[in-house]
Amino acid sequence: MQGRPLDPDRFVKKQFAEAVLAAQLGKVRFHDLRHTFGSLKIEQGENIYYVQRQMGHSSIQVTIDVYGHLLESRKPEAAAKTDAMIFRTTKKTPAD
Repeated sequence: MQGRPLDPDRFVKKQFAEAVLAAQLGKVRFHDLRHTFGSLKIEQGENIYYVQRQMGHSSIQVTIDVYGHLLESRKPEAAAKTDAMIFRTTKKTPAD
């Protein structure tokens, strides 16, 4: 690079493509990395507004439209947290 700014188009077409080929990953688009990041953040329980800002979405609605299906899978976990808060229940560990 010799001190020059990174050209995003050149990076994706050259360096990223070469790295994917060298790693024998098959067909992986740079956008797939972005989507994976957003999906993992949602699955890890990250705040949806944080995800929106990190992804650079213009509105929360864009984030929900793209990743909303992942929020559905978090319902049982959210219900368990509410139960624990109301009834002050905690999971026992083998050491308890």
